[in-house]
Amino acid sequence: MKKLNLLTLVAALLFAVACTDSGVDSPFIKPDVPEKEPGKDDPGNEDDPGNEDPENPNPGGDENETVTYPIIAEGEDPASLPLVSSSPALFTQYEKGDVVIRVNVAGTPFEGKYESFHAHTGVLTAASTNSGDWKYVKTDWGVNSNDTKLVRYEQTNIFYLILKGGVRDYYGIPMSENVKQLAFVFRSSNPTSGTQYDELKDNGSDIFIKLSEGGLDVSFTSPASGDVWEVGTSYTITAQASSATSLKVYQNGSMVQESAGTPISFTFTPTVAEDIVFKAEASNGVETVTKEARVAILGQTQDSARPAGLKDGVTVSGSEATFILYAPGKESVVLLGDFNNFNVSNDYMMKRDGDYFWTTVSGLQANTDYAYQFLVDESIRVGDPYGKLALDPWNDKYITASTYPNLKAYPENASDMVNVFSTSPVQTYNWVAFDRPDQNALAVYELLFRDFSDTGDINGAMQHLDYLDNLGINAIELMPISEFDGNDSWGYNPCFYFAPDKAYGSPEMYKNFINECHKRGIAVIVDVVFNHATGQFPWAKMWWDSSKNCTTEENPFFNVNAPHNWSVYHDFKHLYPKTKEYFRDVLQYWLREYNIDGYRFDLTKGFVQNPSNYDAGGYSAERIGILKYYADAIREVSNDAYIIFEHFCDTSEENELAKYKNILLWSNNALEGYKESAMGWKGKDDISGGWRSGRMNNIETHDEERIGYKMKSYGTIEIKKMGDRFAQHLSAVYAFHFLSPYPKMLWQFGELGYDYSIDYNDRTGKKPVKWDYYDNTYRRKAYDNISKIISFRTDNEDMYGNSVNQYEFKTYVSSGDFGAKQMVYRTSGGSVVVVANFSSTDTANVAVKVTENGEWTNLLTGAKVNITDGHFNVAPKAGELYILVKNN
Repeated sequence: MKKLNLLTLVAALLFAVACTDSGVDSPFIKPDVPEKEPGKDDPGNEDDPGNEDPENPNPGGDENETVTYPIIAEGEDPASLPLVSSSPALFTQYEKGDVVIRVNVAGTPFEGKYESFHAHTGVLTAASTNSGDWKYVKTDWGVNSNDTKLVRYEQTNIFYLILKGGVRDYYGIPMSENVKQLAFVFRSSNPTSGTQYDELKDNGSDIFIKLSEGGLDVSFTSPASGDVWEVGTSYTITAQASSATSLKVYQNGSMVQESAGTPISFTFTPTVAEDIVFKAEASNGVETVTKEARVAILGQTQDSARPAGLKDGVTVSGSEATFILYAPGKESVVLLGDFNNFNVSNDYMMKRDGDYFWTTVSGLQANTDYAYQFLVDESIRVGDPYGKLALDPWNDKYITASTYPNLKAYPENASDMVNVFSTSPVQTYNWVAFDRPDQNALAVYELLFRDFSDTGDINGAMQHLDYLDNLGINAIELMPISEFDGNDSWGYNPCFYFAPDKAYGSPEMYKNFINECHKRGIAVIVDVVFNHATGQFPWAKMWWDSSKNCTTEENPFFNVNAPHNWSVYHDFKHLYPKTKEYFRDVLQYWLREYNIDGYRFDLTKGFVQNPSNYDAGGYSAERIGILKYYADAIREVSNDAYIIFEHFCDTSEENELAKYKNILLWSNNALEGYKESAMGWKGKDDISGGWRSGRMNNIETHDEERIGYKMKSYGTIEIKKMGDRFAQHLSAVYAFHFLSPYPKMLWQFGELGYDYSIDYNDRTGKKPVKWDYYDNTYRRKAYDNISKIISFRTDNEDMYGNSVNQYEFKTYVSSGDFGAKQMVYRTSGGSVVVVANFSSTDTANVAVKVTENGEWTNLLTGAKVNITDGHFNVAPKAGELYILVKNN
């Protein structure tokens, strides 16, 4: 059995690629730091001699200097000190003498690694709105100050910081402020990767020291409540009191030590497995105050078969809940939750059934939401990989009540990520009837909730559904919505795959959004990220090497180093049976629970262990087998759900997948041609690759530079003026895109010529929400044109759906035809002709050979055009666009 150490090195995960640097350019993940988190907005300075006082090189704590209180008091055992303690143990905000803050790095990744490090520190006052609202922060994040440096005490694992002159003098707090707690995050003095630092926290949470109110008070220096001890190991119990005439220490209700108010310190050696509550009781003859510290000496895990037929995660039945966690090779798992106040206890040790741990909790209250997590091998707190809702101690406080009404508060005694289950009866959602559009007729709008509305959530997106309906699209592809690290992200940093991210709304709100889309004939496709996960993912944390900031070799789910050069974060082993089973369950859950219409899989070329080359581009039968397994999992639930792979691999491999159960492959083949045409430049304007069967043909995606930005920044002089030519060129490229066959997609606001670069505020950073574009004359003209174009496509599913397999298609897209680029498309349901002049000069008469004579309609103007000789004769002016349509 191991001694519990509630210590976690929270080294920066963002941009981390397991243990190596991938050089990947999709998807990059922006470091996700809450805007209000103190000190995280400055990359800081390195700890060089220029930061130190040359006359006092160790002002944070000199072993030879005289302080008001000793660093280690008489009778204290440095090895028994908790992560953070103080000397004196009790002090007020009005303390005039120096106060010593001690950090015990034993058993942490800082042990043996640093001879000094720095504190990022401030205080919580009566004016603080939450635990992240630090006041009087000593320095910005990363700035090294003499006043914040911790140095080593002799040759021990204790490092100390001196608060010179007490709390108010050290932090510079006026007497008008009422201080409640000191707040700390300890970090390496220098960045360890880029601008990222090693961080030392309390099991992933910021560290707080509560101040004494003065007068009679009592505290334990050790143990810390929540410690797990071993049988046969000796531990020191130390209690101190202020203004007391009597101090007593109790063990499970029996007094074991007492004094006349002086500190008590004694050694205790557990002999049996048990739960112990140590209580310190101080009295001044009139009043009595107490403080408890709970300790668990855990027994051996019992082997017992888990109940048959139950799935991983939580199964609720009346007032009982059964928890099942897959944890191969682990020695013990303890269930923590609201039902036991997150106290480690033998009563909640889970039984073992092979590689699974399980337990049943009884006596639960009806209609109640319970938070829970697991303590693995006495030292690793993790959430539930199958958890349907995740609570985050660092970021939930920034989610507003309008975004997520009645969000359960993070439990007071928990630390790190927890999950939630409910004993409320399961309510059947009232879904509207919905027929999915034919796959070949798809017109998909890729959308990121964060940047689509002023509120950046589902509420905001709901207000613009009529706008999307009027645009004519018949599907929305949501960028990743499963729980990701932080609140501000593209979503390619997933940590809980069954839980919708709360930064956008509640589970009910997600369902409402999908239902409202279905009412408008719009399918909802969800982007999923199965190549990798962040270090917060439970199965990553269970096998974690904090010193290297990556998983260990023993982790069955993850590669320590990705076997290809495209991975970010921590790379999954998709050949591991439980990995495949897990993602099968994820895919089927979202289809059933949220009634989504399909998936776009991110970076499927990475679903491989042994690619023919490190670029992962060669043919791999292994990878095809994995992807077909996931496609089969979807088809078990739905025969017509959309399956889209972002693959970019060997052509023969893509073609093989395209023939399997209606899989679509992500295709960017015509992006450059569309951009060059839109900018008014020829030479690289070939768009013939924009209509490929078995592909989701893209004109613009989240991963590509915005066409509107390219036009405004690099277009010809007429286009840069943002006038009629801008609108016409933008309309023209969308006409060729959406009026040609096979599935098509655009990126949000592309229809308005969104002209902020993808790299604005960093690649994945927030972008301006520009709904005012709709009021601009020329952008609105582009929107109106593109609305007619897309609506024609989606209103004529017989032309673009299954009948697309019997069509005649002719196009002229070479540079020589730049002044009159043409497209003629004919099916049994009707015909379309598109002619556009992308040049800066007028074009002489062009005779476009059409499919049949008779009356055609100008799609943009509604005018009728009669063709008698099998040709549409037109002389398009510079930038002019013609679209003729004829229904059979």
